[in-house]
Amino acid sequence: MNNYISKLLKDKVIDKQLYWRIHSTSSSLATMYGQPKVLKLNYPLLRPIISSIDSYNHELSKYLAEIIKSNRTSSPPSYIRDSFEFVKKIIKVNDSKDQVMISFDVDSLYTNVPVNEAINLTLDMLYKRSSSPPIPFNRSRLKQLLELAVSNTPFRFLQKTYIQCDGVAMGSPLGPILADIFVTNLETKLNKFSTNKPSLWIRYVDDIFCLFTKKQDIDDFLERINKWHKNIRFAKEEEIDGKLAFLDVLVIRDNTTNKYVTTVYRKPTNTNLYLLYDSNQCRKYKLGLIRTLVIRTLLICSTITQKDNELTLMKHTLKTNGYPDHLIRRGIREGEVIVNKINNKKNNQQQKTQTKQNIYFTLTYYGLESTILARRIKHIIQKFMPLTNINIAFMKSFTLKNIFLPIQKGEDKTTKDKKLVYKIPCNSCNKYYTGETNRDKSTRMKEHQKDIKNLSDSSNVVKHVIEQKHTFKFDQAETLTFESKWNRRVIKESLYTHQSFDQSLNDIKFKLNVFG
Repeated sequence: MNNYISKLLKDKVIDKQLYWRIHSTSSSLATMYGQPKVLKLNYPLLRPIISSIDSYNHELSKYLAEIIKSNRTSSPPSYIRDSFEFVKKIIKVNDSKDQVMISFDVDSLYTNVPVNEAINLTLDMLYKRSSSPPIPFNRSRLKQLLELAVSNTPFRFLQKTYIQCDGVAMGSPLGPILADIFVTNLETKLNKFSTNKPSLWIRYVDDIFCLFTKKQDIDDFLERINKWHKNIRFAKEEEIDGKLAFLDVLVIRDNTTNKYVTTVYRKPTNTNLYLLYDSNQCRKYKLGLIRTLVIRTLLICSTITQKDNELTLMKHTLKTNGYPDHLIRRGIREGEVIVNKINNKKNNQQQKTQTKQNIYFTLTYYGLESTILARRIKHIIQKFMPLTNINIAFMKSFTLKNIFLPIQKGEDKTTKDKKLVYKIPCNSCNKYYTGETNRDKSTRMKEHQKDIKNLSDSSNVVKHVIEQKHTFKFDQAETLTFESKWNRRVIKESLYTHQSFDQSLNDIKFKLNVFG
């Protein structure tokens, strides 16, 4: 992959900025783990996830996904963005008495998407519409990049290495969009059905909601769509007692009005357990939970009766989770305001015209101290940068995910000596060199030794060797800390250098003034 990207740089197809973004250094193997499917009781299946973070082609996949999304002119007519859009469509349907609600879902869509077909369909979409779309690559080059990003990708599972020969990985940035393009193409075959086809076909990724008349042969329709492609199999679910769940919406036939009513659907595995009020989490997130539940209720429930019933149940559930009445009332008020803004286009337009620059960053939440620190940071930034709107989000310090996900993924031995801050002691005095590297530590040590051999004038290690006639203990280089993000790693290097009391040979990259 790197050879091809280097060739694109040499041919001036891409610039250096893009080259360094998608070029791979010190990558790790993608990792497969299983995520339990909790949709149904007594259904012990695992959803295979291949996490491509830090893998050699992850940044390339992200970049290509951005290109495809930005050049995809429109979504197919059947596609919906979320449950709220589905509700808007279904409540407009009449003649519900003569109809049958059916849902289809594609069995294991991602792993069954034929990669080569999906790539060619993507290229057809981009290049048949225009001979020269606003993409920095011609068709053959983009095809080569897509193949490098998703074809025959290696991954690790239980300390063994495998290659995914076909299918797209759920965990790859390109996975969702390639799967959607493939299914969108399959849907076009529906237009060839002259008879026995649904009056309504709505799709969200691999879940499909349909309306048929009672006279239609649904099993025959299922048999026909299962012949669309050898890899793809649809499973069917029919309404029961005039009710059918789709996404997190329960659709109910109202025989009085001859229309459909919607309310919130709760899976059989639902426990009504939310973020407990007495948990060590930021208070605004607890208020945000209430707002989210209110927004979901008001946008999904289509009648006043359904909204009142759902809000009553929500209040009871929140009280069970320890939430006080005054906070619940406040969350309901704020949720109602947000829904009114969503339904009011003028307010949305006013929000888009704001001139302040938004800056986002996160702090780990430890308690009240984190909230006080966030306020101080906001005050300082607003003082010196009045046209900046600072948004601080809190992240949890330790979660069950931190405990169990590494166990699921297993240990990646190749990452043990990468992305770290290190120090190399001098063999003849108490001085040492502090540095950081994204690559393997042993590789960085060899580079230092090569600098000494070549008498590099940009190395502080070489400078010390020449001026003092000393040597370094490269075999005793110590790892000070691990950090995957470059900016944080450089700051940590500066902190270690700063606290060395002039023992460190290197310069401080960032002049830090912490709390003072």
